[in-house]
Amino acid sequence: EELYPTHVPGSPELSASPMANLSEALLPDRKATWFEPRSAVRAAYINSVKSVFGTGLLALPSAILAVGAPAGCLLTALCGIWSIYTMQLLAWCVDAAVAAGVTPKSYGELCLHSLGRTGGLLSAGNMLVSQLACCATYLVFIGDNVGQLLGVPKERVMLCVTPFFVLLCWLRDLSMLEPTSAIGTAVLLLALLTVLGEGLASPHEAAPRLASFDPSAVAPFIGVGLFTFTGHDSTVAVVLSMGERKGEYSSILLALATAGVGVILAYALACAVLYGDETQGNILLSVDGGLAAGLKACMSVSVALSLL
Repeated sequence: EELYPTHVPGSPELSASPMANLSEALLPDRKATWFEPRSAVRAAYINSVKSVFGTGLLALPSAILAVGAPAGCLLTALCGIWSIYTMQLLAWCVDAAVAAGVTPKSYGELCLHSLGRTGGLLSAGNMLVSQLACCATYLVFIGDNVGQLLGVPKERVMLCVTPFFVLLCWLRDLSMLEPTSAIGTAVLLLALLTVLGEGLASPHEAAPRLASFDPSAVAPFIGVGLFTFTGHDSTVAVVLSMGERKGEYSSILLALATAGVGVILAYALACAVLYGDETQGNILLSVDGGLAAGLKACMSVSVALSLL
């Protein structure tokens, strides 16, 4: 008997039409199971990498400059490894739930099954506040950047973008996010490389405080570091979307721990060194001229796709 059936007896067969499949994926009352084994390991890699290589990376150079390079390198490694390890714990919890005869459809359902009603309610409240704050932050980012580029009020941009994301609340098939995840990751990578290239072309004066240590900056750094590597809200969905190949999720996390953390640390440290005291809280703001406008446009697209 299949763990993740593509068809449930009594429900209509899936249509061969792409538009029909899109509408079925968006319908909240669909009778088939929510997560089907159509998302390959490649899609899981893309979604997992995108959850780690997110917009939090833009604030990491400034955080390293504030706390000092030695402590910043150590804290970045600790935050990254700890976050990836706890994502693995969630994957093991999903396996345990499935073995117990329960297939959680989301992080909230996993908490409800594992921690009981009280734990599930606390988890749901925490997720609601966290996701609303995250979406609000991203929408403000889009409004500020696109509004400045187009010369329109940022509130108008935010209102125009919001309905698009409300519609996506009904999306129940993670494999359909593979194209948008790939585009968002590519755009973010382009912006990050452009920032690095500009710093190499016009290096700023080195910041002496980079070699020091500021204990008061440790707590803010941990907040930035954990936000940079957080991907826990999508772990359950990614694991279930892999279907029978969900056991390979551990190899994805291993790749992120061995290569991803090192790449992020090297990038953030390089930007802190190249931009020196000119390093802004958002590294994009450290780039001047017409290039900055292009970067803001690219990052607005990336942030919009991050909301998916």
